[in-house]
Amino acid sequence: MTPTAEDYLRTIFVLGEEIQPVIAARVAEEMGVSPSTVVMTLRRLEEQGCLRVERRKEIHLTSKGKKVAEGTLRRHFLTERLLTDVLGMDWVKAHQEAHRLEHAISTEVEE
Repeated sequence: MTPTAEDYLRTIFVLGEEIQPVIAARVAEEMGVSPSTVVMTLRRLEEQGCLRVERRKEIHLTSKGKKVAEGTLRRHFLTERLLTDVLGMDWVKAHQEAHRLEHAISTEVEE
């Protein structure tokens, strides 16, 4: 799974926690990319079995996609805690750095 794919799945997961349905336009806005870029990526993720797009254009994660999204979020939160609690980094900087590091942490380290 590429870092970009993990970012998309994490974003869809977080947006899915809100009341509004998850659609490509909301994902594009949240990620700061064009709607056409989102549509292409969603197609690839759907082919990989990570999500499905319903007739009304609503996006839903499959169990595989949800597992990847939850793992990415968990690694992000763990990295933030390491950077703030152990290394004493400011939370804003830690959050930015955690976004970069979350993709490099192995499942073994996460566990």
